[in-house]
Amino acid sequence: MNSHLKLVALGCALGIAGCTQGSLSGSVPATSAMGAAPGRIAASRLGVRPLNGSGDPLLYDFQGDPDGSTPYGALADVGGVLYGTTYQGGTNNLGSIFSVTTGGSELVVHSFSGGDGEYPLAGLINVNGTLYGAAPEGTGSAGYGDVFSYDPASNTFQVIYRFQDAPTDGQVPVCDLTYVNGALYGTTEEGGNAGGWGTVFKLIISGSKSGQESIVYNFQGTIDGGPDGARPEAGVLYHDGLLYGTTYAGGAKGEGTLFSISLATGKETILHTFGSKKKDGDAPQADLLFYKNKLYGTASTGGIVGGDCGGLGCGTVFQSTLAGTYKTLYPFDPNASRADGLRPLAGLIDVDGTFYGTTADSAPEGYGTVFSVTPAGTEHVLVTVGFGPPPWPKSPAGALIDVGGVLYGTSLQTTTPSGGDGTVYALPI
Repeated sequence: MNSHLKLVALGCALGIAGCTQGSLSGSVPATSAMGAAPGRIAASRLGVRPLNGSGDPLLYDFQGDPDGSTPYGALADVGGVLYGTTYQGGTNNLGSIFSVTTGGSELVVHSFSGGDGEYPLAGLINVNGTLYGAAPEGTGSAGYGDVFSYDPASNTFQVIYRFQDAPTDGQVPVCDLTYVNGALYGTTEEGGNAGGWGTVFKLIISGSKSGQESIVYNFQGTIDGGPDGARPEAGVLYHDGLLYGTTYAGGAKGEGTLFSISLATGKETILHTFGSKKKDGDAPQADLLFYKNKLYGTASTGGIVGGDCGGLGCGTVFQSTLAGTYKTLYPFDPNASRADGLRPLAGLIDVDGTFYGTTADSAPEGYGTVFSVTPAGTEHVLVTVGFGPPPWPKSPAGALIDVGGVLYGTSLQTTTPSGGDGTVYALPI
């Protein structure tokens, strides 16, 4: 099995030199910047109030095996308790599911063992009180990844589908799942009968056909550029009979696609080919946001090149109509301010018409940012994480969740000399 690209992106986000990402290569060092960017509000912390009143957003600091380590995905709220996954840590250092209260009390509720999956990257979704997620690897029959459930009320974990070593099935799910009418929809980065470039799948979780999986679409493209997309890493968004999503690679420029798929016919439509316009984004990895009949998302690279982003670009926020009229809403720019973010690996959330997101890196410290952006494209850095005495959050790669006016998120590292094992942080807005 090939290494999944999101893991490599994680390495790039942590500043590992020489990382290679799909058709892109090179390291992404810390950034220096100067100048001004159109549409930008001066960076500050005035938009947030750290939860503990000390200027520190830290809610919980992971300790590593047997605790969780390196939380990548977004959190899920179940009755005021937050649940998430860690890529590593747990009893077997193969990842974990954890809970954390809004007061900062954390508990590992499941440690992955290999036979039930390994190294979960995606967040969890709450469907009527039961949590669902995906693991991209495993041992034995779980070797190509699986979909699992966890019931907090009964503390019950169950693998509900194992992806097969077969050309007709998908392999390596790294996406968040979407629930639609009794079924989960998601993507696999590999597998499928069109050359192994990934799939969109459906998994029924209720009724007499519960546990039955089918492939909705097989991607046709190649890493180096084909008419179709390849290697989807983000989940899909459902609206009015269509699934919308992105591929990390493929497309005519080899930098990914924005697509829709009809659930009625299985027909795919390419709405946008990334890398095809000036200052366009490249390599989208994150879930889309639907707001007022338009799609919003982030691209992990592309946009403004130069500075410490080099030729890769620092990433973008983009907007598209459902018909595919596309524009770059905001290009992250290390040349504009010494406090702008770069490399957004997570999607956006909507809070009362303002979008909030994270970048895994920033200028010049490389700690990452929590930012807001309006539908018109005005961006505001709410907080550059990593300031203050260690441990502080560093490298937030997952999406945020809003619970009662507080933004909760996870970071891959902490600002300790060893990098730490990641955090859960909280920022009231």
